[in-house]
Amino acid sequence: MISLDKIAKVNVFKVPNNYFDDLTLSILKQTSESTTSLSSKKQTPFAMPEGYFEGLSAKIMGRIEQIEKKNIDLESLARVNVFKVPAEYFQELEINTNIERFGKDNIFKVPADYFDNLTDEILTKTAPKQPKIIKVNWWESSKIRWSAAASLVLMVGLWFGIPQFTKNKTELALEKVSNEEIKSYLETQDLSYLEYETAAETVQNSAKTADNKALDGLNLDKKDILEHLENQDLEEDI
Repeated sequence: MISLDKIAKVNVFKVPNNYFDDLTLSILKQTSESTTSLSSKKQTPFAMPEGYFEGLSAKIMGRIEQIEKKNIDLESLARVNVFKVPAEYFQELEINTNIERFGKDNIFKVPADYFDNLTDEILTKTAPKQPKIIKVNWWESSKIRWSAAASLVLMVGLWFGIPQFTKNKTELALEKVSNEEIKSYLETQDLSYLEYETAAETVQNSAKTADNKALDGLNLDKKDILEHLENQDLEEDI
């Protein structure tokens, strides 16, 4: 790395001797030479004739007068039809038309007294018509009778058949146990007074039995058993 202290302190930018003494004269000389060269080059390449602008206005006005003279004055023209038709041109011209073949009769005719009855006819046609009532006797058709009978039988069958499928598990379990076993089971259980009274009214004079294993294994609620006994028809046993 070069150290700045080791560099000699010498001005490397030098000016020739007596440079500034002759500087002003050299500048003026160069500027004078450039101006003379530019003045010689500023020449217009487009030249105009001598006296061009002196007669310009007169030439323009003369040209305008010539254009105006060429315009035709309509008032000076004679009112004569330049398009002429030969004599008796239209008389001799054969025009083939179908209009002449038809007579001058009115082909559109109205019947007699047409407008006298017109109002009544319009009112009758525009009056609202009553809809036709069609009476249908449904029982006259054999298909409808058989369909109604089949529907009735199906409804009766569903009425008696659906309860068998809608029984809950409690009812199905109690149906497998006899009434005697149910009565004996209720007497051996610790029922309240009201529950026992209800069961006593339903199972009066029932025989006691010691075998209650069938009901104990079912894990049934006491209320379900009482409801089952109330729903059973025990009149014959009583």
